[in-house]
Amino acid sequence: MSTTIRNSSLQPDSVPRGDRVVVSGIKPTGTPHLGNLVGMLRPVARMRGGGDRFCFVADLHALTTRRDAAELRDAVYDAVATLLALGLDPVRVTTFRQSDVPEILELSWILGTLAPMPFMERAHACKAARAEGRTATLGLVSYPVLMAADILSFRGEIVPAGSDQAQHVEMARTLARRFNHRFGGDLPLPRALHEKGARSELPGLDGRKMSKQYRNTIPITATPEKRRALVRTIVTDSSPVDAPKNPEASPVTAIFDAFATPEESANLRQALRDGRADWGEAKDALIHVLDRELEPIRERFHSLRSNEQGLEAVLLDGGRTARQRAAATLRGVRSLTGIGPVQHAPVRRPAAAYASGLLDRALEMTFPASDPVAIATPQTRREE
Repeated sequence: MSTTIRNSSLQPDSVPRGDRVVVSGIKPTGTPHLGNLVGMLRPVARMRGGGDRFCFVADLHALTTRRDAAELRDAVYDAVATLLALGLDPVRVTTFRQSDVPEILELSWILGTLAPMPFMERAHACKAARAEGRTATLGLVSYPVLMAADILSFRGEIVPAGSDQAQHVEMARTLARRFNHRFGGDLPLPRALHEKGARSELPGLDGRKMSKQYRNTIPITATPEKRRALVRTIVTDSSPVDAPKNPEASPVTAIFDAFATPEESANLRQALRDGRADWGEAKDALIHVLDRELEPIRERFHSLRSNEQGLEAVLLDGGRTARQRAAATLRGVRSLTGIGPVQHAPVRRPAAAYASGLLDRALEMTFPASDPVAIATPQTRREE
């Protein structure tokens, strides 16, 4: 089975402006699981036209936990293959690698100058590290600032996110407001978006939040045999087979609801309440709905994942479009903050064009991974 990966040179200005700008990202920390699917991947993959859509693989964020270069590159390809397998269309959604847009890092530094340490220490990631006795690195502490730059570089207004990321979106909103107040800017104030009627997170096998940290996940691309074995280990109470059961207190029904039809959910819940079904039968029903949704995804994932050249083409093509948008945002930010050369409109002096060329070449030398991505097209420079 072969899968064609479509990529696009769609420019931001060619997309209808009727809808708000949507930005989301996936951190390449390993094989995505059902919690990732429900909390972020589904909403992102279902993004359609009518406004600008940006989706990135957050390899810079991953450096807070990953230390092996080959593993990180594999995880990046896993992430983009998963998104495409779920139905994300790179023609309609600009899909790129975070590190291919170095303007994000510059905006992150600028926003970081507006973020007091007490503000940063309130972030979930920082608190969790300290609670577990881990050393909070600068990268971990500044994680929300980099996420704010991820969003604001593209003037993002809507961020599909699970509940664990809602605080970070709110921090991005605060930093945008501070920037606007301090420098007279007009950065949008982003807000988190949850799919209507959908859960923002799922319980794991042990009843806690599904998380790789707790080793309680069901991977999206697990084989049917592995998936079924994991479902069998989900914790349940010790109610007798024929006794009425409380479906509201079980991770089995919580996961089932995320993949079943409303009618299927209602029937299973009623059968449990009436004592007509035991937890073994409930797990059988869960296995059925997971097989139904995940098997096609797993097959598409493996077909896409075998074509790394195609995946790389999608990322680089999206990176070109994303970098043009981020560069436009950064030019405005630089002008307001006073950093960099004076920007004239229109810029006609040879010296200014020369300075612009030096900046481009300096960025290419500083960020070799971004060499294929131009900060601006030759046509753009001529118009300036």
